[in-house]
Amino acid sequence: CGISSPMAAETWARMKNWENHQELAYEKFELYTSLYAQFFHQMASRIEAKSVELYSLINPKMKKWTRDKLYDNVNINKKSSRDLPSFKYHDRLYLIWNFIKHNSLDTYEKLKKGYPDVLIDAEYQAGDLAIHYLKLNEKLILELLEGTKQFFIEWCELNLNETYYEAQWNFDEYFIDTAADEIEMIRNPLGLGWWDDID
Repeated sequence: CGISSPMAAETWARMKNWENHQELAYEKFELYTSLYAQFFHQMASRIEAKSVELYSLINPKMKKWTRDKLYDNVNINKKSSRDLPSFKYHDRLYLIWNFIKHNSLDTYEKLKKGYPDVLIDAEYQAGDLAIHYLKLNEKLILELLEGTKQFFIEWCELNLNETYYEAQWNFDEYFIDTAADEIEMIRNPLGLGWWDDID
């Protein structure tokens, strides 16, 4: 431009590049944390919905749902579901989800007390977005999904006296569908549909 020297222009360009890289890194961080948080929120919501559905089948007169009903269900073994080996996965999932939903100091403290490994090393300020304090990543999500699945398998064994293996086949629809498939093989061995008779 006739005013800046080549060295000054180069320094200015380096500073602008550094600023641009910082802005881009922050935008990427915001995007990734937002996507993980949205996925986590929907995942936990679906697990909650299925939990309510399951418990409503057991107790049709239930008016109000809390996860304590799931954990402290009175079973013939007189055991709490909190003692199950996979309880920690369901509990951690819930505490993370509550922190994401509420962005409050008490949900942060509960999560920090139970599972500090999912939090970054910074003190939370009430009202800050929770997603900026969580170490959300694919590995954690997959671990919680697998652990929560195991929790429900253990829960059903403890509270419903039903093993996971037997639950895969020991229900009416399984036998009805198997019989219907066999009948269909006799009636329609080629597997033709109604549209095949159009010609």
